[in-house]
Amino acid sequence: MNTANIDGLTLLYVSCQSGHDRCVELLIQNGANTNTADFEGLTPLYASCHNGHDRCTQLLLMGMADMNKA
Repeated sequence: MNTANIDGLTLLYVSCQSGHDRCVELLIQNGANTNTADFEGLTPLYASCHNGHDRCTQLLLMGMADMNKA
């Protein structure tokens, strides 16, 4: 679940980037690491904020995502 693809992106990151809030919720409930960064140091929280996915952002913050990471 926390495995990254060749670009360093986890399933949680891609779900946040795309705004799939139900997937984000399920991944967090099942232990996805909310703070795993890609090769550039960007986290799922960055991806959701950058793309304007408010519900994903809310879920990440409730899932203890670190606001001080990229």
